Amino acid sequence: MAPHRAVTPAFSLCPAGYRSAPPAPTTAAAAPSMACLGVGHARAPRVRRSGVLEMALTSVQPSLPSPSVRRRGTSTVARGAVAGGGAGVGSGGSDASAMPIRASAPLHRPGRVVAPAPVPPTFPDEAAAAAATDSVDALEETASAAVAAATTAAALAATATNLEMSIASVAASGPPPLSPGAGAAKPVRTASAEVDAKLDVVRAALKSGDTVAAKTTLASVDTNHEALSSEVLRAAGWLHATVDDVDVARSLFTAAVERADSPPSEAAAWAAWALMEQRLGNTATARKCFVNGLRADVGHAPLCQAFAVFEARHGDKVRARDLFSRAAAASRTSPRTWMAWAQFEAAEDNIPVARLLYKTASGVADAGDPGPRLAWARFEATHRQPDAARELYREVVAADPGSAKALHAWATFEGRAGNACRSRQLFRATLALEGLPPAAAVPTFQAWACMEERAGAADVAAALLARGAALDGSDPYIWQAWGLLEARRGRPDAARDRFARAVDVAPRNAPSWQAWARLEERLGRTDEARRLFRAATAADGGHAPSWQAWAVMEARLGNPDVARRLFKAAVAADPACAPAWQAWARMEDGVGDTATARSLFQRGVNADPRHIAVWHAWAQMEERVGEWPSGPACSLPGLGPTALPV
Repeated sequence: MAPHRAVTPAFSLCPAGYRSAPPAPTTAAAAPSMACLGVGHARAPRVRRSGVLEMALTSVQPSLPSPSVRRRGTSTVARGAVAGGGAGVGSGGSDASAMPIRASAPLHRPGRVVAPAPVPPTFPDEAAAAAATDSVDALEETASAAVAAATTAAALAATATNLEMSIASVAASGPPPLSPGAGAAKPVRTASAEVDAKLDVVRAALKSGDTVAAKTTLASVDTNHEALSSEVLRAAGWLHATVDDVDVARSLFTAAVERADSPPSEAAAWAAWALMEQRLGNTATARKCFVNGLRADVGHAPLCQAFAVFEARHGDKVRARDLFSRAAAASRTSPRTWMAWAQFEAAEDNIPVARLLYKTASGVADAGDPGPRLAWARFEATHRQPDAARELYREVVAADPGSAKALHAWATFEGRAGNACRSRQLFRATLALEGLPPAAAVPTFQAWACMEERAGAADVAAALLARGAALDGSDPYIWQAWGLLEARRGRPDAARDRFARAVDVAPRNAPSWQAWARLEERLGRTDEARRLFRAATAADGGHAPSWQAWAVMEARLGNPDVARRLFKAAVAADPACAPAWQAWARMEDGVGDTATARSLFQRGVNADPRHIAVWHAWAQMEERVGEWPSGPACSLPGLGPTALPV
């Protein structure tokens, strides 16, 4: 007779949790002998159970006991009962959590018809007992299968009958009435979906640069519907802020906060509102919105990250670091949070910490996301570790040879490192990728052109920019780069034409307006330059370089009052813009106000202590004046007069 199959538990449950066990032997002969386990007679081991598992099992068992027959070579898990009270493996040990199945409470099979347990029959030997047990098992399993099949067939028949009756009822009487409260949710979904569809049209118009169409579509959106969700109101508010409808945006953000149905939803509304105020230069209002968002949900990771970036830019470095830590704790698997924190620490010259954070971001990123590792490579290149940067680029490209982003970044790195031949190879490899979209090809042509101009091949650079513009004429940056190249080549008419194309395709792109204005300023056309500077600041009031360039022009023209007003607008748009503070200080020094200039230089080094040009300009002024009563005293921790750069 074939040996009985010995059932060995895959794991045992105990208060400490799961413990791995060796693979179960397939036959009794393959199982280890009982003598090796320290047991005097061959008997199946009892299974240890935790109290929770025992309660769960007994809760689904029938109340009547089933026949229990002692079997040779079969674990109590298979049959659930052991006749007699002999101790097996695990009984009598020190593990108090071991709970063997007792003969008085055997394991039952659900759905099985049972009767009171009879007295176990006696057999002349164990072989006869095992044979009888096998016969009983076979009969019981056949009966259980028949009962289960009959039950399943009856259930299917009842289900089919009920379904036919339901279909007939609906066909005869129409749709059933809604349950109480079910009809209230439908207008919410419908209204929100309709508004969201119109907002998608607005987003598409803004992406294409058609601000007029975006404003027209936004004007047709009914945001006064009481059923609109907080998320839709927040999106509408942000789009109104994008087209400079600031008052409408504030009212929509207020409604989004009031209708928020959860702390994360309210925190997201406050964060969007804060970002709008930050872009407008209202730093105090932005900070209040961020704080209100934290009061709603102190662990909202996107809000904590945005607030941290805000504080890093506006001076409170200690709070920024705390917020980055909070955002990372709330979203440990978000590589963007770790990258933002790494960029902050890199700006603070905490190089080992920044490197560790970049490594963490790369570790939590998805396999197909090269962004964190590419940012890490750029960090290493910036801090004069070209070999480390090159190795990171090589790893990313080896993992995904078809990554246009990785090839582009590597080519740009090699070009800046002076390896023009290697850079050209990588740029060609990028453009040769199959299915490369224009959105990726145009920046590649632009970067390649910049590399060729640095190498002295201006004609080649112009040809590359022409190829990029022909591929996608809706990209303003390719036209702007081409205009700057033509201006440096001494071709102002061609430069004007390229700048005009740039602002035509993207009227809200302030850098293009600013570049054109500076061209006209250099050519002595101050009225035209003033008009273009005005257009730049109207396109994007948060673009501090436009305000600064305009202020510098007015100061040079002898209009200090106008220049002061423009400098104030520049530092309001970006208080961390050290060049704006420096330019303002130099203007005040030029008109003889040394005290004000010194104060402005101090603000500049506070905004960016590592900006060497500010220190240099300040030192030049103090050397010329001949007095330095106290010297600079940066308000940031760890940077005082003793920590001045040499």
